[in-house]
Amino acid sequence: MFLEKNRKKVRLGFFLCAILTGALFGRVLSASDTSAGAAIGLTIPAMCGVVFAACVVNWLWYRAFLKEVDNLAPILKEQNDPDRYIAEITKRLKGKKSAQTIALLQMKIAGAYSQKREFEQARECLAKVQPQKLHGLVRVAYQLQLIQTLLAQQETESALALLEQNQTEFLKLQKTELLGPSIALVLVWEQVQLGDAKAAETLLAAAQEQFKTNPEAAACLTEAQALLPHTPAEGPYSPDTGD
Repeated sequence: MFLEKNRKKVRLGFFLCAILTGALFGRVLSASDTSAGAAIGLTIPAMCGVVFAACVVNWLWYRAFLKEVDNLAPILKEQNDPDRYIAEITKRLKGKKSAQTIALLQMKIAGAYSQKREFEQARECLAKVQPQKLHGLVRVAYQLQLIQTLLAQQETESALALLEQNQTEFLKLQKTELLGPSIALVLVWEQVQLGDAKAAETLLAAAQEQFKTNPEAAACLTEAQALLPHTPAEGPYSPDTGD
């Protein structure tokens, strides 16, 4: 919270310190008998230290920012107040320039609109993201969320095309706790669309076993189960909590 509220001051103070340190370092070198080669040898490590310190400051800010955003989750999940959640996340979009940070926030806003079943607004939020500038799990999560939004809007062809483009990445991550349940949902849906109910059932059964102790998986796997031509008689999926 402190780093977020005082980010500009922290950055200004850091760069002022860097400038003053550099100036002082230069004065010391000029006043000494240090040769040019030795001066360069001293300057390079000093510059590397400044760059490293800048990276640490930025990482600390980003970590604190993500924690602040995560702390807003109960507004959506427990209080069921998507409008307030959207307003809070929108506040935190102000002044953000990082494509990765903007994507994370827009995806969260899109998720809140989807909870309200306002899928067109969710799609508009996702359209503001630059996927070519994303990397790692954020890029995969973005593609998954876009596919699920397309499904909700019944844009089958577009969803299938996007799924096909990302199939390799999805298969690599289908057993991960974070993205696996969502991947299972879209893969089950794909097999249903292709008319292979048996393959869809097999995928769902594997996912239910894989994520049986993951309470966050319940919504995705229940939705995936509802896609099957014949829903099992025992009712919707629920994770094994170990009780």
